[in-house]
Amino acid sequence: MQPMKTAVPEFYRKEIQNFALARTEEEKEELYEANRQDYDYILFPSRRSYEIIRIPTLPYPEDYLSYLVSALMGDPEEMDSYERELLVRHGILEKIKTHYQLTKHGEEFLEVVCGKKHP
Repeated sequence: MQPMKTAVPEFYRKEIQNFALARTEEEKEELYEANRQDYDYILFPSRRSYEIIRIPTLPYPEDYLSYLVSALMGDPEEMDSYERELLVRHGILEKIKTHYQLTKHGEEFLEVVCGKKHP
């Protein structure tokens, strides 16, 4: 059986739920083998069939966001080194020699949070 080109997990909801009802690993393996091509198509899509997008993440307490936005819109050099390095690791800032500047992701982050483009 050829995998469906429009296969989506929702289409296989009932079959997937059977995995939770299986009592043994052997039963689970049998369920997988019965629809291996379809499950492989869903779980391991061709790299050409999707695009990876990067979503910046920031670990922060709630009251910290306004501080970060202000610092990023102003001069990131005024932040302490730990904060700047944290933002580098999260793709918001980039270190260029001894200076820090917003990355494209950092600019997009500010655009989303502030509702306008960073100058």
